Amino acid sequence: MNRAEISAFLSELQSINLQLRSQLEFAEHLIPKLNQQIAQLGAIQLLGRFTIRGEIIYDRCYTDNEVGSDGLVLQAALLVPEGFGAIAWDREECLVHLRDEQVELHRLQALFTPFTDLASGQKAVLLSALPGLLKELQLAIHSAGASK
Repeated sequence: MNRAEISAFLSELQSINLQLRSQLEFAEHLIPKLNQQIAQLGAIQLLGRFTIRGEIIYDRCYTDNEVGSDGLVLQAALLVPEGFGAIAWDREECLVHLRDEQVELHRLQALFTPFTDLASGQKAVLLSALPGLLKELQLAIHSAGASK
């Protein structure tokens, strides 16, 4: 790489870091408030124990020191009453379950990592999955008989 390419790459890294920090700040402001409301939905048992699985937000290979097959995959999720977070799959297990809509609730709960326990970068990228998860939650609430 020449100097111009290195400078361009540095500029790109700075932009990515700024964007991720902005997303993290917004996620840390918004998601705890949403989780509080979801916990209240759980308390009134409108939906019972309920899970919505969203998009894959994180995928990385394991290092030699880590246990598992070939990688960690985080799938955005919303559990009632737990709130937003991610399901931490082993990559091989994820491939099996991505097409399986009937994963047992207790299995998803065991793999669920709440928002507060996610790493900062994972919290930031979870933000992109919120619109889809919120839309599914809204449909479930309306289907359960609640209206505006």
